[in-house]
Amino acid sequence: MRENLRGIAVLVLLLGLGPFMDATNFHVTTTGKFEGAGTISSPRSLQRAFEAHANSANAGPGDTIFIHGGDYVGKFTLWVKGEKGNPLVVMPFQNEVVRIIGKGDDNMTLSIMGAYTLVRDLIITQRERNRVSTTDQSWPPDINTEIGVTIGSAGVKLINCIIHDVHDNGISSSSNGVNVEISGCIIFNTGWRGTGMGHGHGLYLSNNSGEKVVKNNVIFNSYGHGIQFYTEGKQKLIGSLFEDNIVFNAGGPQNSDGVGDMRNFMIGGNAPIEDLAIKNNFSYFPASTTGTGINMGYNIVSESCIVTGNYVARGQRVLSMTRFKDATVLNNTIIGSDQNSLTTVFYPEGNGTYTYNWNNNHYFGDKEIFFDENGNKRLTFEEWKSRYKFDTQGSYKSASTLKNLIKVIPNDYERGRAHVVVYNWENRASVSLDLSSVLNINDKFSIYDVENIFEPLLTGTYQGDVQLPLNQSEIISPIGMGNFKMSHTSSEFGCFLVVSQSGKQQVPTDIEDTSLEVLKCHPNPTSDVVTCEFDAPDQGLATAQVFDLQGREVLADQRETQPGVNRFSLNLSGLKEALYIVVISFGDTRQTSKVLVRR
Repeated sequence: MRENLRGIAVLVLLLGLGPFMDATNFHVTTTGKFEGAGTISSPRSLQRAFEAHANSANAGPGDTIFIHGGDYVGKFTLWVKGEKGNPLVVMPFQNEVVRIIGKGDDNMTLSIMGAYTLVRDLIITQRERNRVSTTDQSWPPDINTEIGVTIGSAGVKLINCIIHDVHDNGISSSSNGVNVEISGCIIFNTGWRGTGMGHGHGLYLSNNSGEKVVKNNVIFNSYGHGIQFYTEGKQKLIGSLFEDNIVFNAGGPQNSDGVGDMRNFMIGGNAPIEDLAIKNNFSYFPASTTGTGINMGYNIVSESCIVTGNYVARGQRVLSMTRFKDATVLNNTIIGSDQNSLTTVFYPEGNGTYTYNWNNNHYFGDKEIFFDENGNKRLTFEEWKSRYKFDTQGSYKSASTLKNLIKVIPNDYERGRAHVVVYNWENRASVSLDLSSVLNINDKFSIYDVENIFEPLLTGTYQGDVQLPLNQSEIISPIGMGNFKMSHTSSEFGCFLVVSQSGKQQVPTDIEDTSLEVLKCHPNPTSDVVTCEFDAPDQGLATAQVFDLQGREVLADQRETQPGVNRFSLNLSGLKEALYIVVISFGDTRQTSKVLVRR
């Protein structure tokens, strides 16, 4: 299916301003040549743009590789790199739809080996092939497994990509991926079917140093686990943050009924976990699942973890804590049904002193089932509190008392973009959705059901709360021979993508393009206030935006203008020392300047 994503692949304004930052833009097309100069009139091939060659202009720090729309088939490795604080950016040209498609003759589709690169707004998928193995091996001999994206260098950011129907892990990154960030991605239909279990996870990560940040991603219908932070012992599992992710129905495609039986969050392996945080995530399984919501720990004694503010619905074990010396478990909502174990605790074997701060968690279930795994014993909630001295300020209530939960999670890298999760315990046909945290009045917008991500569910102009229908049935089932057809989650649960269409403008990408004028800003460098002069053709409203080099808006202001020269003073004293981009918009006119903040 050809994805209709012109409303989804949204450009961040900053990243198109290369000509005014002493940077270079390199253009790539499906018909580009290895010997191409990288201009619009002489584009390069994708792999050539990703490589550095002697006696030739190569992409580097501060540059942008613009990939023009189309399908790029094969394996591609990004070798060129940026530098800390000045990344190399890889992104689509002019909001066009870019698909990178693996064809099954290699073990990965896109490999990011260049340090300090920001790769965003791409679609990574693979060609259809056999997806059912006659074995249960991790490296089956009878199918062509292929990872979607591998991250193998420091300071890489993978932003707002869609990764689907890859025949192994969606994204993999181990010890070489230091200080990696994965944010805003939508990942589904990853892996393959084995004889006994599903294989291939949405994310498969480990971490030896620095911090991996996994934030605001949507991961669902993986054959294996949703997120696996795991090692057999050759890597480490330290210093990582998992926050604001929505993970549901891991293992679903393995089973004929489409109900997941794996772990949405599999955090642990044959190495100790240390300084790991699981915060404000969302997990969901249908009622008949035998999977696990959040699994913390595995075969070996771990040091420390923080599990706070998560909303975890169902699992044969909803939340499982295994062999931790030190754990903070606070303010979570844990929901089970039927015989689900709401929490399971297994202290490290032997005599030891363990520090658990476990309190203010709220449990909902059909039955009070809390499990002491050391003693192999079921506990009621009162027995649970007495046995462990946990949850003195916690609560247990019947699942029948649950009220709907609707959460809007704004995107860190794109204004007007957000993920929305709905737990529809009240069985409503629709819910009222307040999008004021991401949209302005009169913004044009589209809402996509992530299970049918390539067709908009709703479009309109924002005038206040939106009625969001929940009885959806269309779904993108996994491609590949021998697969079971998936069904949409029931109206009990939904996950959506919101994208603003307002204010999208074509971004100039060559110095010959004069549609963007250069502002006069002074003093520059500045330590606090900078004043920018700009011309306005008539009276109206001007908007000033300040972006950092990651593409994030750090300051915004509006004011009335008069015909002629106007001055906009911006207080940058609250920003750290770095290079920023100031953009002033008035009607269809935009003017920009780079401004250096020094202390």
